[in-house]
Amino acid sequence: MRLLLIVLLLTASSLVAAQPSGDDNAPTIETPAEAKPAPVTAYQQHMRNGVKLFKESQWDGAIAEFEAAYAAEKKASPLINLALAHKKLANPAKAIEVLETALREHRDTMPPDQLEAAQREIDEMRGLLSYVTVKVTPASAKLYVDDRLQQSWASGQVLTLSPGHRTLRAEEHGYASLERYVRIVSGNSNALVELALEPTHGEVIVTAHHRAAAIDVDGNQRGRGLWKDMLRPGPHTVTVRRDGEEHTVQITVAAGGRYTVTQLKDGTLESDATAPLEAPGDDLEPEADILRGAYGTGSAAFLAAFAQVEDFDVSGTDRVGAAVGLHLGYRVADWAGFEVMGQYSDIRVGGKVADQEMTFALRTLRTGALLRVMYPGRSWFRFLGTVGAGAAFEWLEWRNAPANTELYLDERGVGPFGQVDLGVEFELNNVLIDLMVQHSVQGTKHFDLDNGRNAFDTKPIFLFGPSARVGYGLW
Repeated sequence: MRLLLIVLLLTASSLVAAQPSGDDNAPTIETPAEAKPAPVTAYQQHMRNGVKLFKESQWDGAIAEFEAAYAAEKKASPLINLALAHKKLANPAKAIEVLETALREHRDTMPPDQLEAAQREIDEMRGLLSYVTVKVTPASAKLYVDDRLQQSWASGQVLTLSPGHRTLRAEEHGYASLERYVRIVSGNSNALVELALEPTHGEVIVTAHHRAAAIDVDGNQRGRGLWKDMLRPGPHTVTVRRDGEEHTVQITVAAGGRYTVTQLKDGTLESDATAPLEAPGDDLEPEADILRGAYGTGSAAFLAAFAQVEDFDVSGTDRVGAAVGLHLGYRVADWAGFEVMGQYSDIRVGGKVADQEMTFALRTLRTGALLRVMYPGRSWFRFLGTVGAGAAFEWLEWRNAPANTELYLDERGVGPFGQVDLGVEFELNNVLIDLMVQHSVQGTKHFDLDNGRNAFDTKPIFLFGPSARVGYGLW
């Protein structure tokens, strides 16, 4: 208390000096009526409030005010008062820490009697400190001393307290809180204090097969992929949901038990009530399953035909047509799928034969099987390619052909074709949008005439152009 009196006297002296002496013969200074007193600074206001609260034994309020005063002006006086308030709260370790800060940071501005008093308080409080080791089970529990949380303390460490009767309380989720009233004395002779909490819940760990799967417990979603928490004793329902599929298991939890629910590759849930305490850990990631499922897309394309026709001078740009198609397949792995396709195209090619303008129309129905190759995994964007072959049903029609030739006659037939498509795919909630470039080559042997001649000289026809597909994937 002597330190507080010193600070109060220093503060009061400055206030008294500003007042009239009360002596009738002393000179006085007349103040004009409109003059105002000097404003009170934030430092002065917090110091006055702190002293008032200290006198009223409101230690928490006094601490807050003295800390605010020190924040306003870095001086020794608020630190000294702050140390006295901590001492009143039976926190000598904190009081010593604050006084040592005052001596270290403000020694040059402290008067000799204040320096001596501060050091004397430190020495006296150190002689009164009590050291007691506290061990709490589980180690994650929080410890309160006289309802104050010990934030920097860990189980098994030594607490520094003032002597007397202290209330120690430990709390943790899933355990019953435990409170103990202990008597401690100064020095290191205090006995070990152990607080072993009794569990009121059981620990449950749920591991889904896929990290995106939703985990429900008793009808409420708790997490995705991996979830761990304490559950009250009794029966509980655990459900794992993903892509419209649900798998459920019933478990019975006992207080203090540890249980795991693990989803197998086929989706079923397996519960193990004898899991070791060290597994699984918080860093466990569920295994990602292989993406499989059916898919279908519809396509539209603009195709240009490149063909060599005997005595036929093809125009450079008059060779374009359109195509529509359907692709149905099944994705068997992250990176591959197999599909069947059907595509109908109608292409008109214009040119001249002996300065006579002529056009041929090539209508084709292509059916075949394709291998789909894509960038693996689930993503909104991927590179994509298909390659395959099949049969082409074709109708060839010549228009304005010279009347005196048997070479350019209408014909139909079936021949082979091969196809390679390259491009990119966008996937938005399983909706597929493909932007491709189609490359097709198809034979012309089936256009042989009865006389053994062939307008294409049996050379293949190449088709090339952009294609767009839209569909849906069930993976």
